[in-house]
Amino acid sequence: MNSSPSKTEARKDQYVGDAKQTVGSAVGNDNLQTSGQAQNNNGLIQETTANAANLVTGVVNGATGTVQGVLGGLLGGNDNNNNK
Repeated sequence: MNSSPSKTEARKDQYVGDAKQTVGSAVGNDNLQTSGQAQNNNGLIQETTANAANLVTGVVNGATGTVQGVLGGLLGGNDNNNNK
C-alpha cells in the first residue's frame, strides 16, 4: 500500500462526501450528512497534503539540479582550464 496521498483518492473522497452530504440533507439524515462532510474534509486534507508533497519534491529536485549544475560547471571548468 502506498502511504503517500493520492490526488485521485482525495478527489473521490470529496465527490462521495459531497454526495453523502447532499443526500443526507435531502432526506433529513444527519448521520449521513455528517459522514459526508467528514469524508469531504478528509479528501480536501489528502489533496492539500499531496500538493505539498509534490511541491517539496519539485523544490528538492530543482535544488539538486542546481547543485549538480554548479558542480558540473566547476569541475568542467577546472578540466577545461587544465587542458589549455
